[in-house]
Amino acid sequence: MIKVVFVFFLFFLHFENVAGETSDVLAEDTSEKIEFPMRQEAPQVSLQKISIVFVFLMAAVFLVIYLLKKYIYKLPSASGVSACVQHLESKKITTKLTVHVVKVDSESYLIAEKNDSLVLSKLSNTE
Repeated sequence: MIKVVFVFFLFFLHFENVAGETSDVLAEDTSEKIEFPMRQEAPQVSLQKISIVFVFLMAAVFLVIYLLKKYIYKLPSASGVSACVQHLESKKITTKLTVHVVKVDSESYLIAEKNDSLVLSKLSNTE
């Protein structure tokens, strides 16, 4: 263990010696200066501009959410036909309540669906 510490100590001494020599060489050569063209700095963005963009983005998000909630339930649903079952119409009343009209053979039924429960009632005189 002591040998390892001693080797590291010698390495750092050598490193400092080499670094000291290079710094002396650099200090002597200060007469030649390399000119670099001035870099143009990026325009600074103010907190006011960031705030305005953030407010517009939040307004756009809320508008999209509002429109989706308002019009997603008014989209027409496709009516499917089976051998003896016809799906006539579906209508979402609220986000949790949906009403379906189904015709089985010659009889029509009204199905109310809320969460996981269904209520079936027979309709009289269809068409």
